[in-house]
Amino acid sequence: MATPLDVEVLTVDEVAALLGVNRKSVYCAAHPTQVPHQRIGRRLIVERNCVILAPSTPCHLNRTS
Repeated sequence: MATPLDVEVLTVDEVAALLGVNRKSVYCAAHPTQVPHQRIGRRLIVERNCVILAPSTPCHLNRTS
């Protein structure tokens, strides 16, 4: 089981590059909680496993609105 320190997180720019989409697409997907993410101030981070694994895979980050 992964601990919070073992979880690799990505920035919006990194998620966009990984998926081959623009930043706005990542923000739009995160807004209605389609992509599990966490906001830290103005920064939005996404767990890497939530992006590259099947949607049924549990993620450690809470869904936020």
